[in-house]
Amino acid sequence: MQSLIYPLSGVFTGVILFWVITKFIRHIESEEKSSENLNFFQECVKNKTFFALTCISSAVLTYISFAEYDLTARGISALVFFYSLIILTFVDLRTFILPDLITRPLIVFGILQGWFGYFTDFYDAIYGATSGYLILWTVNTVFRIVRKKEGMGYGDFKLLAALGAWCGVWQLLFIILASSIIGLVFALISLKMKGLDRSHPVPFGPSLAVAGIISFLWGQDIIDWYTSVIY
Repeated sequence: MQSLIYPLSGVFTGVILFWVITKFIRHIESEEKSSENLNFFQECVKNKTFFALTCISSAVLTYISFAEYDLTARGISALVFFYSLIILTFVDLRTFILPDLITRPLIVFGILQGWFGYFTDFYDAIYGATSGYLILWTVNTVFRIVRKKEGMGYGDFKLLAALGAWCGVWQLLFIILASSIIGLVFALISLKMKGLDRSHPVPFGPSLAVAGIISFLWGQDIIDWYTSVIY
């Protein structure tokens, strides 16, 4: 029975998450004077692919969270992490913006979970958040100096800081490598399908989010497997 309840509750939560996502998108697009006045049902119909993907990803991650951690403080914390990344992914895909209203609390909650020792220890969370921000800030600064333009937004810095807090400083290299590969594949598929040239911007937030989820769930296992193969 529980095997059905968990994904079904995830689908229900996915509907709520989609509503939150549309609110963010409407707010951002209204500032750009391009928002349509659609009700929630119309939003679901118009953006049926986004709606379906939101519900599916919510159902899958809810099931995984309950299966791994049950209905505990750790499990609820994991759901906060997963649901936040779902919102950030779909908002960034539509608007190229990662809202501070999600990224900043995600950093704070990441540090708090370290304080309670749920997934990392406190210092690991602090070092992870600081290092995550500084790594992308440094990369973007060098890119700006060399290319005379911004390479990524500050929302990406904050998202990697949040991932560093939740996954720990030692997972950052894996997250950066994985997100780079995911981002490259996503960019090639996206540009090919839409017939755009390589200069067209592609959001990096979704790639970071997917890499962060992989790192959170299986990052250490992947690293252990890789080191066992190498050595």
